[in-house]
Amino acid sequence: MVSCLATPIGAKPVCNTASRRERQLSHPIRGLCVDNSTANQTGSDNRTLAILVHVSGIFFNFLAPLIVFLIKKDDGDRFTVDNAREALNFQITVTLVYFACFILSFILIGLFMFWIVGMVNLILCIVAAVKASEGKVYRYPIAIRLVK
Repeated sequence: MVSCLATPIGAKPVCNTASRRERQLSHPIRGLCVDNSTANQTGSDNRTLAILVHVSGIFFNFLAPLIVFLIKKDDGDRFTVDNAREALNFQITVTLVYFACFILSFILIGLFMFWIVGMVNLILCIVAAVKASEGKVYRYPIAIRLVK
């Protein structure tokens, strides 16, 4: 949001920054400069990225949530960072469980457990993506909280 000086009703506001684009976006009555295109997209972009973080866990395991977490953690975007952190913690947990299933596959019980872990991963990632589309941060019920 661009700050502007208060002006009388009907007069054009004078913006602190001299950009022509910002002057075109100024509100004629209140003297406010508001760029509605970025204000409306920010919320939907954050939700979309949060949804993609959860869904990408199904296909790329912990790699995509890790990348998004590292990129967004300093941007001040709390919603996306919290979703990326939750997805990253859950996918690290799933990776550890897959490793345990690999070891148990020599006893043949691990082969059955691979399918169960895969289905739980799929279902919980879909539930988390739906919650992210509603604007909520989903906490996975079975996740080791390694990344804080």
